[in-house]
Amino acid sequence: DLHSFPTRRSSDLLVYNQATQLLVKQSPFGTLSCVDEPGFYFKGFASIFKYDRTKDFYFNSSTEKVKGEGWEGDDSDEDDISVTLSRNANADISGYLKYQLPTNCEALIKIHRDQQSDKKVKHELVRNTVLSAVRKTAPIFTAEEAKVTRIAEFRKLAEDMLTEGEYATTIEVLKEKAGEDEVDSNGKVIKKAETQEYRITKLKLDKDGNRVLTKKSALKQYGISVLQFEIQNVKLDEKAQKQLDTSRSEERFSRNAET
Repeated sequence: DLHSFPTRRSSDLLVYNQATQLLVKQSPFGTLSCVDEPGFYFKGFASIFKYDRTKDFYFNSSTEKVKGEGWEGDDSDEDDISVTLSRNANADISGYLKYQLPTNCEALIKIHRDQQSDKKVKHELVRNTVLSAVRKTAPIFTAEEAKVTRIAEFRKLAEDMLTEGEYATTIEVLKEKAGEDEVDSNGKVIKKAETQEYRITKLKLDKDGNRVLTKKSALKQYGISVLQFEIQNVKLDEKAQKQLDTSRSEERFSRNAET
């Protein structure tokens, strides 16, 4: 009976692709192909999987303005990334990433086979790569460096980890006094100050002074490009912020005394 066969309208067979999207087309026989140009294409009885060419990824728990700029994310974005900086300081880092998928069909099909959806690309592949890059970068910088004096270097190294991969590091354990010794009126030490142990992380360099890559970036493996990466804010925990404020106050006092 001819009426038992499904019929398709011409409007279902010929579909328009937006310029902002990349499509993976799966035929009824399982063959995968791509649609990477805007305009009408023949859909037929194929299944269509949509991927955004470029996408924004925010990691920011706050909706407040950061450095005068308002929050532009939505409910589908992520929270701050919690990290441990050098000298045991803790911080929450907020930022932003704009990434672009490859237009090469073979690369796009690999992404589709492994990630299965645009949502998984963003919230699993991209998210995990950003988390790893920021957390691997953090221990190399002190609280003051990450927040004030070397913030540009922090951002650049995290971006390098995003685009290239993880670099080998070395760890040095240091012990320092946590305060001053108690002394009597004659200057004799009554009670020694407690010591704290710190782990100092440094990038490992080869004989030519270059970083040593230990793990290739997942984004690079899939041909995903980083168009823009920003560290918007480094929010130190209460203890680390207090130590930083005290240190900077002492520096200002010392400079004023010298003048």
